[in-house]
Amino acid sequence: MNEIIDSSGRELVKSQTQQNEQILKSDIQLPWVLLQQGLSDFVSEGKAQMGDMVNSMTGEKLGDKSKPIEFIPLTMKNSWVLSEKIGNKYEYRKTLPRDSGLRDGKDPLEMTGESLPWDFVHNGLPWKRTKVITVYAVLVKDIVGFLEEVKKAQETGDFDLDKALMPYAIGFRSTSYNAGKKVSTQFAKAQAMAAYGAKPYTNTMMLGCHMQKNDQGTFYVYDVTPGRKCTKDEIEQAASLYKVVTSGNVKTHDIDTGAPEESASLSDEY
Repeated sequence: MNEIIDSSGRELVKSQTQQNEQILKSDIQLPWVLLQQGLSDFVSEGKAQMGDMVNSMTGEKLGDKSKPIEFIPLTMKNSWVLSEKIGNKYEYRKTLPRDSGLRDGKDPLEMTGESLPWDFVHNGLPWKRTKVITVYAVLVKDIVGFLEEVKKAQETGDFDLDKALMPYAIGFRSTSYNAGKKVSTQFAKAQAMAAYGAKPYTNTMMLGCHMQKNDQGTFYVYDVTPGRKCTKDEIEQAASLYKVVTSGNVKTHDIDTGAPEESASLSDEY
């Protein structure tokens, strides 16, 4: 892709095959891998079942409790999701980066430190901070489909745009947070070996889920287990998508998590 800067200083992406089309990087919207709960929209509409993992934008089933998703992690970020209690439930208010406290101060709605209390009171009302790990990843099955489509295009000159390779976002929060820490550990190992060329996208991981029960009912939480070494083709495609998601301008699909623990929404900044 060739990049140019417009008169307002915004970076544009110009397709090599469609030179007359200019697409703002900030217009690229990534889907979530969305774990379905009893009150999730796709379940309510009869399009999915509890425990299904689906594309948040299309509803396409990607996996379920008996069929995990093989993915390649590209990058990740840590966040606080802030929710205010209105009536009997917490409502999403904002997302902040989670760090060593670069924005700590007197305003509790601007604090970003790692060790902040999860529950606090602001203007006389209960608030909650929820730790979130967001992983940006590419699905192995998508790479396979993309490369098959490229081969077909080379032979026939025809390409199905729905097979274009796009990354996903996976949100690990609340009861799924421990699964996210396993992905974070893989990033930490890659960082420790970065001087020797190590990258987090040289190994796959498996995203599964299992049922849990508590006082609020029955719901599903994520599992993550190690995968295998990536092939050369997988590494090449992952490296290309890594550049996309680290551009700083891509956004994620704005949805409701459907998580039973709270009703906070996923903002574009999440």
